[in-house]
Amino acid sequence: MECAEVRAALSARLDGEDAAVPGEIVDAHVAQCEECQAWYAQVTAIGRDLRPVSYTHLTLPTSDLV
Repeated sequence: MECAEVRAALSARLDGEDAAVPGEIVDAHVAQCEECQAWYAQVTAIGRDLRPVSYTHLTLPTSDLV
């Protein structure tokens, strides 16, 4: 299995899409491939950084400040 195929399947998994490669095959490859492990860790970290932030705790300025 090529790393590019595995990474495409992991990307699909992260997006909630069906992957062209069965999950067991992807997981077995990642368990043995340090490069794909690093890629997956980096991509999931980026995903966490890009998640929306809730600003519901902030208050809007009052009309006299505008």
